[in-house]
Amino acid sequence: MVERVADVDAHRAAERAGVVAGERRQLLAERPDAPAQRHQAAAQLEEANARAQALSETIADDLANSRSQFATKQAGLQAATRAVELAKETLELVRTQYEAGTVTQIDLLQAQDALVGSDQALAQARYDLAIADLTFRRSAGTFPPK
Repeated sequence: MVERVADVDAHRAAERAGVVAGERRQLLAERPDAPAQRHQAAAQLEEANARAQALSETIADDLANSRSQFATKQAGLQAATRAVELAKETLELVRTQYEAGTVTQIDLLQAQDALVGSDQALAQARYDLAIADLTFRRSAGTFPPK
């Protein structure tokens, strides 16, 4: 779907360039007796085509960057989720060891602190993914909804 949106945006940019190009061609056809104006119109047409090409490339680059950033944030969320799971397992292990008397209360508190830190990192990863999603949608032209 994102590629279709990108194609639509690129198509719209190309249509705008086509309208400008059509206007320039019309000017060339209406005033064949003015070589300077024809030359200027041809130069403007070339400039409009170059700008349309640059815009199309910029849109494609923005989409590729946003897609890559989104994928990176997804991987970060998976890593943060796994870190929370590991912190919970570690806390349970340390709690069992504490009850058996093999670790100190400080070790138990450090395991609890690690779990809290992992939970915070998970919340940040979710936030980062949401921002990356919105950035990607904006690059694709689907946010904000019209």
